[in-house]
Amino acid sequence: MPSVFRERRTSYQPRIAPFEDRIQEFERLERFASGQGRQQRFNPGIIAAHRELQSDLNQAEDDTDNLVDTENSLQAEHFNTGDHNPDPLDHDQFNSNEPDELLDYVRRYHTQANQTEAHRRQQENWAKVMPILHGAYLLLKTETANWTTPEWGKDMSELLCDCEESSCHYRTVDLIDLNKQKRAQIRFCKCIPDLLHLLAQGYLGCSPVAPQTAFSFNLLGFHNHLWQWCTVGNLPFMNTMQAWLEERSNPLLTASGKKRDLRRSFTIAVDIYRALLNRSNDIFKDVMHLSGQDILAKESCPACFGPTTDGAASHPLIICLDGNFQHRHHFAASKNYLSLITPSKFIHPDDIQQMNNKILDQEDLHRVRKTADRCADAHKAADDKRSASTWKACDDTGLMGSCCRHDAAIYLANITGGGEKRKYPLSIINQILQDVDSEREVRILYDIGCTMKKFIGLRHMFPEAEDQLHFGTSVFHSYVHNWKCQLEFSPRFNTGWGLSDGEGLERLWSYLSPLVSPLRYATRNHRLGSLQHKVEFHNKRSISSLVGWIKHKYQMADNKGEAARAQLAELATVQNVFSNDQSNYNHQFFESQWQDQRSFQENHTNAETEERERLAVYLDRQATLEKLRRRINQIATHQSNPGTYDSIMESLLEISEAHEHEQTLVEVDFTSFPAALVESNSEEQNARLLVWHAKSKLYSHAVELHAERQPLYRGTHIGTTLSTRILAAIERRKGPITASVNKFNGYRSNYLTRFAPDQLNLPENQPLTYHTFTNLSLDSPFWQDVYLFHSQAPWAKNADVRAGIQAVLTIDRSDEEKAIIEKEFKCAILWAVELHASIHAKLGDIDQKLLEQEANLDEDMGSEPAITSIDLGECEECDKMVLVKSILNEELSKHESLVQSWATDVLELWKTLYGSTPLDYRWSSLVNSLPSSRIHPTDYEGIVVNPDAVPGISNNDEDTSSNVDGEETTTGNFLNLLNITDENLATT
Repeated sequence: MPSVFRERRTSYQPRIAPFEDRIQEFERLERFASGQGRQQRFNPGIIAAHRELQSDLNQAEDDTDNLVDTENSLQAEHFNTGDHNPDPLDHDQFNSNEPDELLDYVRRYHTQANQTEAHRRQQENWAKVMPILHGAYLLLKTETANWTTPEWGKDMSELLCDCEESSCHYRTVDLIDLNKQKRAQIRFCKCIPDLLHLLAQGYLGCSPVAPQTAFSFNLLGFHNHLWQWCTVGNLPFMNTMQAWLEERSNPLLTASGKKRDLRRSFTIAVDIYRALLNRSNDIFKDVMHLSGQDILAKESCPACFGPTTDGAASHPLIICLDGNFQHRHHFAASKNYLSLITPSKFIHPDDIQQMNNKILDQEDLHRVRKTADRCADAHKAADDKRSASTWKACDDTGLMGSCCRHDAAIYLANITGGGEKRKYPLSIINQILQDVDSEREVRILYDIGCTMKKFIGLRHMFPEAEDQLHFGTSVFHSYVHNWKCQLEFSPRFNTGWGLSDGEGLERLWSYLSPLVSPLRYATRNHRLGSLQHKVEFHNKRSISSLVGWIKHKYQMADNKGEAARAQLAELATVQNVFSNDQSNYNHQFFESQWQDQRSFQENHTNAETEERERLAVYLDRQATLEKLRRRINQIATHQSNPGTYDSIMESLLEISEAHEHEQTLVEVDFTSFPAALVESNSEEQNARLLVWHAKSKLYSHAVELHAERQPLYRGTHIGTTLSTRILAAIERRKGPITASVNKFNGYRSNYLTRFAPDQLNLPENQPLTYHTFTNLSLDSPFWQDVYLFHSQAPWAKNADVRAGIQAVLTIDRSDEEKAIIEKEFKCAILWAVELHASIHAKLGDIDQKLLEQEANLDEDMGSEPAITSIDLGECEECDKMVLVKSILNEELSKHESLVQSWATDVLELWKTLYGSTPLDYRWSSLVNSLPSSRIHPTDYEGIVVNPDAVPGISNNDEDTSSNVDGEETTTGNFLNLLNITDENLATT
């Protein structure tokens, strides 16, 4: 037997490889070049492309012509004389790097091919054993009540095979549980896979063939819940478990006496455990024959995708789209030996490629030319140049997602290379259109919804759904769009959106943020699988609290509407100075002013706005130039520091040059604007433009400041680190904001003093302070571009009119929100009732078939259709029915628990919406029929009783907040620290 280790070298001269090794190397090269041998999938072109390959092969052929008997010749020996000519195929010679590079490349390619083959064989073995493993898993899960009975660890192999002891063999396997670990002798047989014998004892093996390590289902279930809530990594979890178990049992050692590293084995077990859960879920959907919309109702949001009684056309679907480029994946993180597996929540790459091809075809068909778009250019994430250096090292550069109004994820798309290309959101939209009713209106909120609408319209991407699709911009991102774009696409200024903000995906990305770091260096399949698993859990949590969420949103909408009505009632006591009959303000007047404002500002082109902007910049620099000149005169008069004089002169020359250059570019024809611009001379127009320009700068600061505060508005706890960063970011902006506030106050005071002195002392025209600025909502009428077009209409001149318009819009949106919530509420409870009835009906059908099969044992049942199309191993159809029945019973139990958790909120919201109207009889019948219901049947019409509650203990008796200094900060306390009012928080 040859020695594994080489003898110690006594000479450091280059050593020639043994002659047998060189011959074997030559034979491998020949097989490799011809594509023969085990690795027939090798690409011969890889070696043939090497410029020295042919000479290497020719040299090797010359060597074979001079072969001698190695046992009787000294030709193959090396005497280290120093005058030996190295062989071209010598592994250790260094005279030429070219052959070494070729052989190294070949070795790497061989290694990759071998590893690919090993992964492929392992995947095939898992695919072969998975059906029977899943069937046995369902059987034993039912027998042991999900491994919770005292006898769960007892050997139940007799349920799976009846082999005699003489035909069995034993092998050592390491078994790891929550409270113990041991190395045990496990009996195996040849009739069933080894995994099933381990499964019969409550453990899941880590290898499809001859597993040596197995983990209990209790441990895997515990880790599954822990990972869903805490996103704990496999390595720290296993290190913790090993430290915990070694205190209670002997450590598991390798043959060399070292502790075993169980991370890799545990990772495989977790993957298989999740695969079993996914197969059970797939069987449920297959047996229940769920449509695409039914699946979305169960797995995403029943309020948005549940059944309706009024027809699909009366219930619009509102969703939002957004991209995230934190969830990247590095090229070097995995070798990608296996093909990419796309989970159900992700759009398949083939569908994305088809959408990309369709876009190109439609562009050619309609001769669409790519033009610059200001909104798209302002959206940095859509620019491929934004993170080009980062993306070059990544194969997956981010995620495109969609979610409903209730923050439940609908579909995701894996972004590969580049930014937010249109094919990703369009693929998601296309899939949603296929799932929902063709008559249902689909409203989409997107950061650049305005651009997306133009893109789809020019290319006629969805001609059959032109009337079905409506686009808007998400509320926060709409503030960075120009005012004309906001009027057309902001959900706050247009009907049909309610109070939807379109920021649900921002909250989803925040929830998924703990996965960013670990998944960058996982395999691609692990990355997508983990995201799918986390998103499913996120949606389950959303569904469990759905009715409570709807009730809370209804209360918020009602409060906003009442506040706006109170403001409108207060304005109704003020005399309308623009009315001929001197009447007071009313709702109709504010509505007419809003329509006048929309029509006025929509009639102005972008070119006119750009001219105004250029003129405003020119005038601002002119004002700055005059200010510097005055300072120079003061310095010359008082003979100040020469250094200050030089710096001011440099600034003066720089601004002067830019001023002279722009003077030739700025030529605005004021006479080309509508008649509403009359009664204003050139000086007044310039003064108003300066006020608008300073206000625009303030608006940019307000948007950026609001972005810094975004974590405050997500309803989550704020840690010390994040709170410190927010304070530092806000403090950095205080200086520039104060300078912009002072400039705005100066320009506005100058304008009012010269041209409107009667308005100088009005409350809305008092000097703006930093505190007042930080408490201004982005929805405030203060930010409307009333200075840009110099209109003399009431909506542009009077602050009361603008406040009344804002109140009218708020009332309209809150009323829409309550109407939408009412429909969503009905959809949710109707979905719960119908799904419960469907599962009961399917269980009844299975019981009936089982009875018929028992009564006709002698008849052939092969003609009957299979209960499910998903393979459960080699078992009879009646056994498959029993297994499917266990899945349905488990889903029924979960659904009944969900109904019970909804019951209290449903009752309260029903009374809020319909008063004394009796509760829907289908829902009340369902709640009262539930076994072991926590809601007593006779009490559900009145007070909800929880028999499990412990007398004398209240949920509020314990302090759930942290007592550790600096650990957590509540949102309310932090807002007080920043001196931000609650009203500002409520309007965002």
